[in-house]
Amino acid sequence: MARKVTEPGARAVDDVFPRQLAAEVTLLAGLGDDRDWVLKALGRLVEAMEGQSSRD
Repeated sequence: MARKVTEPGARAVDDVFPRQLAAEVTLLAGLGDDRDWVLKALGRLVEAMEGQSSRD
């Protein structure tokens, strides 16, 4: 069942999302040569979590 985001919820997302994105960019930039390794590991984690949720 699809749910709609309330107007206050949409404003909260609009407020937080740009700051969250900037924080993630800064974090990833600070990883240097390890960046690709970390991104690949996070991708594997997402795949594992998606596989787990499809079994529930």
